[in-house]
Amino acid sequence: MKKITFSLNFGLIGSNKYADDFGKKIVMESLKKITIKSKLPKNSEITKQGPELLIIFKEIPIRIRIFLAENFNDFIYNNQEIINFDVIILIFNIFDSNSINSLKKDSFEEFKDYFSFKNGITVLAGVNFEADNVDEKIRINSAQIIEKAKELDVIYGYEITADKEENFEFFSLILSDFIFKFQYSSPELFDLAKLYGKELIEKSH
Repeated sequence: MKKITFSLNFGLIGSNKYADDFGKKIVMESLKKITIKSKLPKNSEITKQGPELLIIFKEIPIRIRIFLAENFNDFIYNNQEIINFDVIILIFNIFDSNSINSLKKDSFEEFKDYFSFKNGITVLAGVNFEADNVDEKIRINSAQIIEKAKELDVIYGYEITADKEENFEFFSLILSDFIFKFQYSSPELFDLAKLYGKELIEKSH
């Protein structure tokens, strides 16, 4: 049997050290729920490659490579091996206006041109951490988030919390979109991938 897997590259971008690191961690932990195999990088480049995950989603094996950066330029000017991105998650601290304001349209446009990022999915993700200890008055409101989403031409907006179930549901929407495109564009490969996915599920039990 041919071992057909679907591959996706995720880019996680965020500049606010504590909150954004929390957000990146939550993203990876949410995906690990359906991970059957993970591989950590041997060393940490400036692009900070995260783990490579092999997940099973709707019986389709998907290999996800995760790359981490503090800003768009980290990927553009310190890129050594990234050819393309399929998903970009722009992470900001929902209680820090400087965090969301650091996401500049010009830099994002340069990033999209450099990687020919035209058909991928972009997510504007606000991190809500230790919310009970923070003054709600400084919270970035929905109108500000919508304004930034329009500025960056981003469709998806989401709030990342410590609730892994909620976060996983959101990633399910993203992964479902790619699965649908895979099935529509390559039905024969899709069927082979599904057979391999079922085999991997049986072996993992």
